Amino acid sequence: MDNTSVRKELDAARKEIEEGDCKIAYSMLLPHIKRKNPEAIFLYSMFSLQGEESLEEFERRSFQLLKEAAELGYPPALYTLGVYYDAGDMVGRDAMKASSLFKAAAEKGHPRAKLSYGLDLFYGSNGISKDKSLGLDFIRQAADDEVEGALEMFDKLSAES
Repeated sequence: MDNTSVRKELDAARKEIEEGDCKIAYSMLLPHIKRKNPEAIFLYSMFSLQGEESLEEFERRSFQLLKEAAELGYPPALYTLGVYYDAGDMVGRDAMKASSLFKAAAEKGHPRAKLSYGLDLFYGSNGISKDKSLGLDFIRQAADDEVEGALEMFDKLSAES
């Protein structure tokens, strides 16, 4: 299956999820999940098929799928898993693990991860070596991507430098 066809199918599945028809979305995603497509795995981590699993089962499955998609390098999964570690949601809080996930997602172009990683670089926090210039560059990229608060942060930190 060519990339254009896969993209169309994943976009259609995402639309079904947004419209609340998760059974159709699941049937569309299943062949891609079997092929270990990280985006399909990530999308499946976002919903439950009503009546087929308890909340606890859904949360366990969702987290495992999120980890799998992150291990496959999918930027939104890397970022989301980073948010979990940063907040201590479903896992023990681990700021250094969160930062390493934000770094990986930022380097793959994830807009919000660019802001988080840029701040870690600027301040030299959470196990990331301090590099104000590179940090400002990532924050500027986040601002260019219209991440909320990034432009204000870029202006503030540029003035401090």
